[in-house]
Amino acid sequence: MALAAIDVRVHRLPDVITLPSYPVMAGLFGVAAVLDQEPGRWLRGVIAAAAVFALFAAIWALPGAGLGFGDVRLSGLLGGALGWLGVPVVLTGLMAGITLAGIWVLILLVTRRAGRRTQIAYGPFLLMGAFVGVLAWNAH
Repeated sequence: MALAAIDVRVHRLPDVITLPSYPVMAGLFGVAAVLDQEPGRWLRGVIAAAAVFALFAAIWALPGAGLGFGDVRLSGLLGGALGWLGVPVVLTGLMAGITLAGIWVLILLVTRRAGRRTQIAYGPFLLMGAFVGVLAWNAH
């Protein structure tokens, strides 16, 4: 919630929150993997974090992509957390976040509250998408 609020307000996802979250998440999931006797889940989370981070870094590197590097760092965290639950959860969470952001942008464009170059805070949509992914796959 704090990251979403900060991103909406100042269009930044602070390193002081995102960067320490990587080792904390890895450590907590590592302990959970040992306790659950499922080390594959930890590895899947690490691979998902790296893959999602790499995907968003590639998008960030595209000219005119409009994606901030804070979004890239957040995407890796969300990829790791969703990866713990499974690859379908990662895909669902990412697609939900992208879709929600796209719908919001379309609403802004149609209502003429934004133009093609207007920047939006993408972090809240990534976070909402991750939540949707967890809810969607938890129902199964």
